[in-house]
Amino acid sequence: MRTIEEVWEAVSQIMKNDPDISGVAYDMWLGDITPVAIEGESFVVTIPTVFQRNVIEQQFAGKLTAAIEKAIGLPLALFIRAEDEEQQKAEEDKLDDSLRHDLSSYYKMINPFYTFKTFVVGPTNNFAYATAQSVADKPAGAYNPLFIWGGSGLGKTHLLHAICNEMHLKNRQCKILYATCETFTNEFLVALHGQTLPDFRQKYREVDILLIDDIQFLANKEQTQEEFFNTFEAVKNAGGQVVLTSDRRPNEIATLTDRLKSRFEAGMLADVQPPPIETRILIVQTKADQLHFHLDKNVCDYIARELKTNVRQIEGVINKLHGEYLLNGTIPTERTAEEAIANVRNDNQPVAVTVEKVITEVSRTMDVSVEDLRSKGGNANIKQARKVAAYIIREITKMKMEEIGNEFGGLDHSTISYAYKNVADKMKKDTSFKALVEDIMKNLKIGC
Repeated sequence: MRTIEEVWEAVSQIMKNDPDISGVAYDMWLGDITPVAIEGESFVVTIPTVFQRNVIEQQFAGKLTAAIEKAIGLPLALFIRAEDEEQQKAEEDKLDDSLRHDLSSYYKMINPFYTFKTFVVGPTNNFAYATAQSVADKPAGAYNPLFIWGGSGLGKTHLLHAICNEMHLKNRQCKILYATCETFTNEFLVALHGQTLPDFRQKYREVDILLIDDIQFLANKEQTQEEFFNTFEAVKNAGGQVVLTSDRRPNEIATLTDRLKSRFEAGMLADVQPPPIETRILIVQTKADQLHFHLDKNVCDYIARELKTNVRQIEGVINKLHGEYLLNGTIPTERTAEEAIANVRNDNQPVAVTVEKVITEVSRTMDVSVEDLRSKGGNANIKQARKVAAYIIREITKMKMEEIGNEFGGLDHSTISYAYKNVADKMKKDTSFKALVEDIMKNLKIGC
């Protein structure tokens, strides 16, 4: 009779030979499994963490059960024990209700698949990867704050989530707060108007690590910048870690206050740049492997050649191809990849979507409601914001003046032409106004 170890060796070989499970996926999720015993009608194994167990149960349980039956000749149920389960349960029992709620919210905000293991490292992101790992290993050490900057879709958010996941695994009682800058701003304004600032400040300042995504959205928000400065100082002075991301360096965020720029630049700046072709091919293969989805080498190469500057678009294309395969059995080809690429590229978005984005961003930045922007009248501030929106729409979409006028309550051609020229002339004379308009246009790149 074979030992439990011999049975598991056979199971492991079956899983390794499965064409739907890559070597990367096996090492990442199945390599740490240890066989324990056959108890009744169950095959019992252990895994180091509850997090790993959850992923295995979601992604691999069916294949593992089939492999066990094939190896042993009996249909047994798979039972997975997590080594840290007792510890986590004991820690949770010590937590008060508010912290339990915070942990629940944490799980909703953080993508469990955005880990350091699933981040594809190459020459254009290796420094950012290494500094993020260092922060996760030793928060509030040499890199505080850590400021990760680079274009949209290059992995900045992935690294933030990886830090959260790593720290959460190491210390469940660590108070981690991840938020987008937009969320921080919105919650601050709600607290300000609802007179609940003490609760807001307790949430954001009494943490061990604060991670804010897309900090460039603080630009031109004086009151919010003041609040964030005080939040930043409170976290750091209490011995906490701050990690920020942006689409540009601090000194390139024109309407950011000097004292915030100096605080950000006093830490570690780490950039992520578009990956070279070799890294892009590896990204395509890794993303497909995570879905247990086979892509022909020619298709992988084609996607990597076509999508040069945005990893998020690569992920979107693979998800599209995978969805088509699951729904219709469509085998990915270069032709289907071409169609998927056309669907995810923002330059193929309808003009109406782009116009809406511009109006929303101008509304957010210049403190004017969308309704006021789209109307004809208003005070000087509203009129100025409307001119800026019309100028940016014209610059981005090349729409006709009459069509742009229709977006603003039916303004005529001459009014929009005047607005465009007025903004262009003012940008030449007023450097701060020019910086404001350019900031809005840069922020519109987010998600592109």
